[in-house]
Amino acid sequence: MAFLAYKEACALVAEGEERAEKLEVTRDCQRKFLSDHLGRWIGAFARYLSEKAERVKADFYFRLAQLTEKFVRAECRRLDAHPTELTRLAPMAPEPPGMCDPLAGGQEGSCGPCGPCGGGGEEGGNVIWTGLSPAS
Repeated sequence: MAFLAYKEACALVAEGEERAEKLEVTRDCQRKFLSDHLGRWIGAFARYLSEKAERVKADFYFRLAQLTEKFVRAECRRLDAHPTELTRLAPMAPEPPGMCDPLAGGQEGSCGPCGPCGGGGEEGGNVIWTGLSPAS
């Protein structure tokens, strides 16, 4: 989004007929990116990060998750993007023991949704919760 916002800013300072065309192209790219990618998973990601941050009392990350989601939602409204939201992050791949919760510094027993470090979670071991599931 930062690159696309930069392109939009460049289009805003362009002159003549070129300005309208550049604005249309950059805003269309932003709309598509929000609809097809970022806007789809930001809600699930923000909820996940907020829950983790709250659990380990990491207020900075809690607030960052909330701010990021609000910014993306505002951009969706501004650009009239209508993403189909994903409901949750899903397990994708095994991860090394002790590494399943970066906000807790990899402390044993800090995994949260995947169970205690060393295995036994929903998928039978440690998982990285980065995959996406379609909205139900």
